[in-house]
Amino acid sequence: MQKVLKKIKDYIASKGFKYSNGIIESLFLSLKTKPFVVLCGMSGCGKSSLARAFAESLGANVENGRFKMISVSSDWNSPARFIGNVTPEGKFVPGVATGFIQRAIAEPELPFFLCIDEINLSRPERYMSSFLSALETRRRNEEGRIITDTIFDTDSFGNDISASYSYGGLYIPDNLYVIGTVNMDDVSYGLTTKFVDRVNIIELSTQNVDVEFDFEAMKSGKQSECIDADNELLKSKYINLSECKSDLEHIQYISKKLQQLNEFLKFSDAALSYRTRDDVLLYVHYNREYELLSEDSLFDMIIMQKVLPRISGIDKSTKDALVELFSLCMANSHGYGEQFPNTSYKMHLAIRNSNCRYFRSASKITMMVRRYEDNGITSFWIR
Repeated sequence: MQKVLKKIKDYIASKGFKYSNGIIESLFLSLKTKPFVVLCGMSGCGKSSLARAFAESLGANVENGRFKMISVSSDWNSPARFIGNVTPEGKFVPGVATGFIQRAIAEPELPFFLCIDEINLSRPERYMSSFLSALETRRRNEEGRIITDTIFDTDSFGNDISASYSYGGLYIPDNLYVIGTVNMDDVSYGLTTKFVDRVNIIELSTQNVDVEFDFEAMKSGKQSECIDADNELLKSKYINLSECKSDLEHIQYISKKLQQLNEFLKFSDAALSYRTRDDVLLYVHYNREYELLSEDSLFDMIIMQKVLPRISGIDKSTKDALVELFSLCMANSHGYGEQFPNTSYKMHLAIRNSNCRYFRSASKITMMVRRYEDNGITSFWIR
């Protein structure tokens, strides 16, 4: 698997994009855990480019019909544009994602990638409600394939019998991978805890804009090749913790670390749900199986992807939770929450002058605390 990930990263780099260590590995692990990931960051940091290049590296592209990018509009206030609706005349009109899902079902051995660009220009819980509900019903059928409940209700097609026959059995197949993007410098709607609970959030940055083309390969005409991957590469191997019987001791160990996090969060209305717990433990189990990230890098990603996006508010308890988490990231308890004219500056100095166990998370927490000090409100989504 490490060799496979290297080929994926080489292909992405050949397109001129460089992402910080662990991002590609985490995208892989996240899609393996649950096939819905959100990439966020400032405009131009390569979110949609990563979605496209990652899909292309596995042989899915626009030309062969296995990669599709759709753009959300601010008027998406119902599932109509996304999966379809019935007109006043009683005819069902499929949405922009419906046919793509249908094609994915028809070719179950190959991965399909749906990129939803600027997913929060409208509230995703509104236009993706039935899709999100179906995603939570993943289970194995008698043949061992992962299926879900159907996306459409029995009355979704009105009197359109033909549409009911064509789309009525539509479900989320195990070869469909959804990647959404969010511009954090122009957040129309913040993602709710209900939504964040169902996805992994991966934040990208543009701290390094060096172009890293392989000029020798370019001179020789040789290009990084994509992998002709079938769906076994990304398909979820486990969908329940009960299936991870070979690693129960390590799962318990990580579970105790999650409970330690939860103690910091419970007073800020951001406590972890059972769904989040299970997603994190499956993510950890995959990483342990494939040996992609070190334990510190792994837990840093967990805090960034599943914990910090849940934290927002104006109460002092919000800042207190962030301060406690910062101490955890620094692996010490130097009293960052004591009365201090500028706690975020103290945090910044600590990161610069000390060894930091979870650097990504500590840096993000510092930014969130600074926003709280400047504006009296903070959120993962406010830059």
